[in-house]
Amino acid sequence: MTNTPHEPTHESDHESDHEPAAEQARVNSHDGTPVNVAANCIEAVERALTRTPDRELAKAVVQLSNLYTTERGKLAREQSSAIHLAAKSEYFLASDAPKVALALGECVARSDAFARLITLDTVRITDLGAGVGATSVGFIAWLANARAARNITTPLRLDLHAVELGEPAARAFTESVRVAAAHCEFDLALRIEARDFKSIAVEARDLLLCQTALNELLVDATHTRETIAMVTRWANAAPLLLVEPALKGSTRALMALRDELLLAGGMHVVAPCLHQQPCPMLARHDDWCHEARRLERTPRVEAIDKIVGRRDERALFAFLGTAPQACASVSQHVTLRIVTDTLGSRGKTERLVCRSDGEMRMMRLLDREEREGNRLFLRAKRGAILSIDPLPENNRIAPEAMVRPAL
Repeated sequence: MTNTPHEPTHESDHESDHEPAAEQARVNSHDGTPVNVAANCIEAVERALTRTPDRELAKAVVQLSNLYTTERGKLAREQSSAIHLAAKSEYFLASDAPKVALALGECVARSDAFARLITLDTVRITDLGAGVGATSVGFIAWLANARAARNITTPLRLDLHAVELGEPAARAFTESVRVAAAHCEFDLALRIEARDFKSIAVEARDLLLCQTALNELLVDATHTRETIAMVTRWANAAPLLLVEPALKGSTRALMALRDELLLAGGMHVVAPCLHQQPCPMLARHDDWCHEARRLERTPRVEAIDKIVGRRDERALFAFLGTAPQACASVSQHVTLRIVTDTLGSRGKTERLVCRSDGEMRMMRLLDREEREGNRLFLRAKRGAILSIDPLPENNRIAPEAMVRPAL
């Protein structure tokens, strides 16, 4: 999404009539009871990894958060300490894992290269810069939920290749993914390489994953030619999902990396973008494209958040999904992705949208012109993809306009 100078700090009071697919996570059990398969998997891992007293863990969470946001110069030498490893395993894993599902939900809705993952009998995954397992656990939880939603009960083999240089993190990774796979009854074939992911030769895989690792390679807030070449190789080899922190510097760097990948060719952007044009948000220095999605926190994450005083229940992150080969076709019908919450001002509501023709517009709906047919513009969540008929040239949605989900 975007942070703009105009954006309020509060959430919209509207409840959405249209949620991104990944947020509709509940499936029905045999007795009809709604079950969140993904959340149950992540909570099982959380319980298995709980070892540190809450207040001690809360202190470590604050310290590690500061390293990532305001003290990045100390990150390399301090983040591998035992207490910071505990913070990653016992808090950040459960808070970061759901982000993978949210991103994959959009990718699956728009690309067969991602949608096919749900129906495979063997899924081959490489997790680059695997850390303690948040990304792979998030993938396992998402896949279990997606299969349950489609009533797929055939056995699944997960061929998981993880690349993690740090031995303590690799041990934590092994424990977390084994718990997740066992909980979901997946047959896990695990291979961990203790090496720097920058030197890895990409194999034929069904999906490449990399979460919160590329930002550590930034030099003066930009990615080097070496990083761009490395990610280009990944994007040309297999479907790729990158997830990064929702910080201005790291997110704008991801947006610039996206443009470099498109210039290099051999791949196309699946999500979050609706187009293959240069990112329009990079032209405005104060904007950066990131997600802000409400999630049900796990019990441990909620307990730690209470101690540290964190009240924002949203998952904040940036992501980029790509697939090999050029985009097959481009629809002439313009759709748009909502990239802010509602921006209320006197007499009207505005929202910034990124359109499938590569344009970014601030669209508005006057209070007096709100109707049942156009109300979804107000109620849709950030990340929703909509169509507007007729599409206004002046960015003002007409009373008779029909606003509908586009996916």
